[in-house]
Amino acid sequence: MEKITKEGFICPYCDTKAQMTVHILKDIKTKDEINTIFIDNSRIVVYTCYVCGNSNIALQHLQNNSLIKEQTIYPKNIDQGIDKPNACLPEKCNILYLEAASILNNSPRSSAALLRQALEEICKILGATKGNLVDKIEKIVKDNNLTHIHELMSIVRVIGNTGAHATAEINFNDTENSKEFVIPLFKLLNAIAKQTFEEEKDIKEFKESLPKNLLKKIKNASK
Repeated sequence: MEKITKEGFICPYCDTKAQMTVHILKDIKTKDEINTIFIDNSRIVVYTCYVCGNSNIALQHLQNNSLIKEQTIYPKNIDQGIDKPNACLPEKCNILYLEAASILNNSPRSSAALLRQALEEICKILGATKGNLVDKIEKIVKDNNLTHIHELMSIVRVIGNTGAHATAEINFNDTENSKEFVIPLFKLLNAIAKQTFEEEKDIKEFKESLPKNLLKKIKNASK
């Protein structure tokens, strides 16, 4: 096992450009399989971040002792083109978002269904717990004056339903084409989080920063 240190890696856990300890574990022989151009040696490499201490594992493909390609095999990173989850997403929604991102390439259908589940969790957190998802969306839109994001929620719900119930509107057997319907849902879910939790958080923080006597006048004026 070879151990070296390298600078300037972006850690997939803490998103910091940090120094990494690199362990080269072993060389392995790979077969010349269909759609594989790498017929020489490959090796497993473990990168450990100096900042957060977490490790990620990569498979390096070599040809004539030169690095041709590196694939991260753990953790499953968010696919390129997908935004990171909004920081204000509640924990359960954040977990569902990341899981949906990690399986997108293998199963767009399951990814869409998970994002629908995240939307339903948002509705529950905002107080809509009864009825189907249509009913829950209608309730939180009405109760929280969120008419401007009603359509966003409906898009996530409808495409998510298509994934959950395998309806005919989207051919999820065509992985590459169906991904194009699912990728925008991540952006929409972040927009929903921004319009609900993030703005609420910003308003709360602003109110808490006001002098108590001024805040009292504002409350009295609104009665």
